[in-house]
Amino acid sequence: MQIIDLKIKHHNFYCPVTGVPIALENEGIFDDARSLMGYWHHELLDEPVINNKEFEKAWDTFLASCDDEDGTELDYDTFENFLIQYPQPNWVVFKCSTIDGDYGPVLGTMWYVLNLDVEINH
Repeated sequence: MQIIDLKIKHHNFYCPVTGVPIALENEGIFDDARSLMGYWHHELLDEPVINNKEFEKAWDTFLASCDDEDGTELDYDTFENFLIQYPQPNWVVFKCSTIDGDYGPVLGTMWYVLNLDVEINH
């Protein structure tokens, strides 16, 4: 997967394929959005919400390897490397960092994994 890094001043995020909201500032995250395969919060990397069984199994295996004595530490670089290496070329990670002001500090980061092959029902 590829990671698209966004710096935004709000928490509103929509699927670019379907137009369906993924997260809205005053309503939270829509876990049931068909394109949403999973998401992570910067403070809870080890507690994601994952909507795809195969993806969840791969995450659990990865997380277990981080817990091993000889394993890798779970940090942002290791986590993003897991996402990049996951073999779904039509899934995209949107790394949404909320900033304070035009160039202000990052207040928080969410990683949303979207399946961009999802079909729109009319």
